[in-house]
Amino acid sequence: MYFSNKSMIFHQSSLSLGSFCHHLHLVAAPNPFNLLPSHAFSLTFSGGFLATNFFVYTMIRYFLRLDWRLDIGQRLLALVICMGLCQAGAQAQQATLSPERLMGLERISEEAASPDGKLVAFTAGRVNLAENKIKKGIGLVEVAKPLVVKYITSFDKNATNPIFTPDGKKIAYLAEQKGVAQIWEMNLDGTAATCISSYSTDVNAFKFSPDGKSILLLMDVKMDKTVAEQNQDLPKTTARIMDGLMYRSWNAFHDYAYTHPFLVSYANGKLGAAKDILEGQKFDAPMGPFGGLEDVQASPDGKYVAYASKKLSGTKAAMGTNSEVYLYEVATGTTKNLSEGMLGYDKSPAFSPNGKYIAWGSMEHPGNEADKERLMVLPLDGSTTTPLNLGSDPESEGLASPPVWSRDSKVVFALQNIRGTEQIVQYSPFLKMAATKVLTTGRHNLTSITELPDGRLLSMRTAMDAPADLVVVDKNKGGKITALTAANADKLKEVKLSTIGQRLVKTTDDKEMLVWLIYPPGFDSTKKYPAVLYCQGGPQSALSQSFSYRWNFMTLSQPGFIVVAPCRRGLPGFGRAWNDKISGDWGGQVMQDYLAAIDDAAKLPYVDKDRLGCMGASYGGYSVYYLAGIHQKRFKAFASHCGVYNMETMYGTTEEIFFSNHESEGPPWQKPQSKAYNIYSPHTNVDKWDTPMLVIHNELDYRVPLAQGMDAFTALQV
Repeated sequence: MYFSNKSMIFHQSSLSLGSFCHHLHLVAAPNPFNLLPSHAFSLTFSGGFLATNFFVYTMIRYFLRLDWRLDIGQRLLALVICMGLCQAGAQAQQATLSPERLMGLERISEEAASPDGKLVAFTAGRVNLAENKIKKGIGLVEVAKPLVVKYITSFDKNATNPIFTPDGKKIAYLAEQKGVAQIWEMNLDGTAATCISSYSTDVNAFKFSPDGKSILLLMDVKMDKTVAEQNQDLPKTTARIMDGLMYRSWNAFHDYAYTHPFLVSYANGKLGAAKDILEGQKFDAPMGPFGGLEDVQASPDGKYVAYASKKLSGTKAAMGTNSEVYLYEVATGTTKNLSEGMLGYDKSPAFSPNGKYIAWGSMEHPGNEADKERLMVLPLDGSTTTPLNLGSDPESEGLASPPVWSRDSKVVFALQNIRGTEQIVQYSPFLKMAATKVLTTGRHNLTSITELPDGRLLSMRTAMDAPADLVVVDKNKGGKITALTAANADKLKEVKLSTIGQRLVKTTDDKEMLVWLIYPPGFDSTKKYPAVLYCQGGPQSALSQSFSYRWNFMTLSQPGFIVVAPCRRGLPGFGRAWNDKISGDWGGQVMQDYLAAIDDAAKLPYVDKDRLGCMGASYGGYSVYYLAGIHQKRFKAFASHCGVYNMETMYGTTEEIFFSNHESEGPPWQKPQSKAYNIYSPHTNVDKWDTPMLVIHNELDYRVPLAQGMDAFTALQV
């Protein structure tokens, strides 16, 4: 962590929870905006993720609460006391969702229903700070007896990916065997655990085929040679040879391997030989960095496997989004492209249970990763090669999840962003007008869909003030929701949570914008509170009801802040025009949206307009950098996490060039140059920066590389 009177930088060497020693160097000046430091000293402290969290939250509190009129000695003393009492402050915050308590919450994921729909298995994660890991175990709940959960594996086993065997008598799952993730089976009470696979490399994920006769699994296949393997006389070299782009992605360099789906016969706990569906092909299926088994599915009769893959390599992969949906015939090994001629992302194929149709999500425009995802439905009888497009309405919202067929093959379920929430919707592709029906309402995100045999829908629910839990949705009773789990009920009873409100704010172009307001625990409208403008990343990521373990509004507001979170231009859930407006206009109307939100909040009687802060990550971090040059003294402090600072250098160092080409309307050397580079790049406004800033950046962020944070910090220092 490096910081001065005007800036801070926290250089984190990995994206893990982190347990490492931080070196703190403080450089301060007699007045807060003097760029020439007159005093310097260093402190060193050590600690894991909680210490880091406490420090970051403390710095933000320090910036917003400290009176900058104090002399330097008073400010340094206040900072040292604030740091030294981090743990004491944590103990004093026991009644709220402090970083400690946030890390202590159980994390529910990976739910799977039994064939008869009576049981649901799921994965639960618990943070083990001493080991710097999240340990995972498998839980079981009866649908008829909600809230009664039994854990059937120990968390030391780190079991994941639970799924019922086709006969419903056992649960299969992933766990390590001799250091390699393998497939296991156990009885429903957790006894008789048996490893049924013996692969030399990790099984990344798996599921049973609909007919129960096969398993689809994902494994990485090493197909490229390292420089050392190519040069026997250089056995210790760590050099890399790049002859094209996409040599690194998200947070890792290419590891010379490709993720492939394998089809394996299965009968009574016995596995046959694994058949590589992409044998010899140097492509990933599913697509990285976040694709999973939703991109691979076997047909009901077991004769076909559908999968999504972007079969582009090197620079072509970096320049384009043209993934396709492929149909692989098991008997012949032949593959057919079902989405040929469709040039955007095509993904998440899903066979109808009757085997007559296949659905998938499709984006129309190449290069636009945030394009509307349309639902496509194609008959498999060969009667047409043109899929039915259920997303032709230009203003309708697209899919926010893979499509899921109903058991009777008559409708398709999906998730959709709707005004700051995620709801379950139902498409009826075989009715006139392809009618769409919203099945659920409420301030929540529903994040998954499985239809149970009785017609109800199994899902996962979160909210800003509620971590993930399993629920059942009765679509025949107005979307009535019944909780299946309450994993953190006892822990949350012990804390006082922040409250959530919303306002409709008039923008400078006379539109209405939804703004979330998160009030601190024990909020008293007769008092004054500092407020923080939260800038959402993406730039097209939904600001909805997710419960984050990084940017958690409950934890952020618990020291006594009001969080102002505007659903500004570029966010989904408010119509396509609103969503699309940000592309090519990063520093335009969206910045006015931010200022409209904070100006509206500053007029509220309980907001201290003299103590306003601003923070955000990724595009939100860009927003912080840009606002720092145009805010006209509104804010007393800024915090930018992994933000884009220089749009020109960003183009040459990020990995997905198609993103920059679309969002910045071409490369920086294009003539005439896009305003993204000469007007909307934050580095062009540095001469107007006049406010203390915290800069946080991760070394393993290859989407917005470390140099962006270093550039900003240098500008603040010199």
